[in-house]
Amino acid sequence: MIIHQETLKTSVGPVVKVTLTTKRKLRLTLLSYAASIYDINLNGQTLTVSPTDIETFIKTNMNYGKTIGRMSGRTSIKPFVIGSETYQLISNINSQYQLHGGYQGFSKQNFELFELHDYHTHAQAIFHMISPDMAEGFPGEIDLYVIYTLYEDNQLDIEFKATSTKDTYLNITNHTYFNLLGKNNHVLSHQLQIPATSYLKRHDNFDFIDVVPLNDAFDFTKDRTLGEAIKVNMDQGFDDTLFIDSKKELVLTEPTSPYQIKFKTTYPAVVIYTHNLKSQALIDDYPDGGLHSGIAIECQYAPGGIHESKIKMPLLKKGVLYHNKTTLSFEEKSTKI
Repeated sequence: MIIHQETLKTSVGPVVKVTLTTKRKLRLTLLSYAASIYDINLNGQTLTVSPTDIETFIKTNMNYGKTIGRMSGRTSIKPFVIGSETYQLISNINSQYQLHGGYQGFSKQNFELFELHDYHTHAQAIFHMISPDMAEGFPGEIDLYVIYTLYEDNQLDIEFKATSTKDTYLNITNHTYFNLLGKNNHVLSHQLQIPATSYLKRHDNFDFIDVVPLNDAFDFTKDRTLGEAIKVNMDQGFDDTLFIDSKKELVLTEPTSPYQIKFKTTYPAVVIYTHNLKSQALIDDYPDGGLHSGIAIECQYAPGGIHESKIKMPLLKKGVLYHNKTTLSFEEKSTKI
């Protein structure tokens, strides 16, 4: 394993950049800002979507590769109760919702590079931060570690470990966008297999309706492209939550790409988002201003679960370890790398 570390001067202060490279030519580039994945490159081809300029990466609201929390996704700011206390979240979108942890969420924090290890068969980068009590309206001081472990067989583990000083809610994910064709391509020709059992039905404004069995639009067990699935959905793209069988793998493929990515997670749900907006951050590298330039596969608890019992978001008890892991395997289609 080749490990490289450097410190970059940025508008938010020094940002640590860590690069881990396996013998099988998978290069993982991490940044301390938002404890983020900046780039994943295999055999010289970038498999993730991200601005090439570090300052743009830091400032963009598209959350490329960043750690999201405390609460990923959209959460209504209506009051919620824990024990005998009532809490009110701070809104950062439409005066009704908190999106991806609010104004001072994890994706806007520069973490400490806590540890960097080379274990010969794998390397590990650990980032750390403390989120203060009542940040964005959530109770409890959060002591958080984001752990990236890259193995020589090109398997990547992303782990979140945290404790709180008060009973609270926590829902952390990674927001990397993937594209198996690299730059100058969209992802509409990609195929995604998801072992889903049901999905989260919402109103157009993202308010909760119900947890319902899959219909044709959200059935990713079928052999069809994302573009074909979007047409069935009669929408601009996917920004949806599916409940999954955590014992099975999600698989992202593309007919002309030699690579595929497999996902396994301890989380009960996944949010898929097909980059449904154009972005000035990508305008020089992708067609249509970056529209559908990548797909984010966000393993997590279902958004909005602090209000809806059917979503079954667990309460994080004071002093109890929050620990979830997502494993990504980067493979050639014929054989495992």
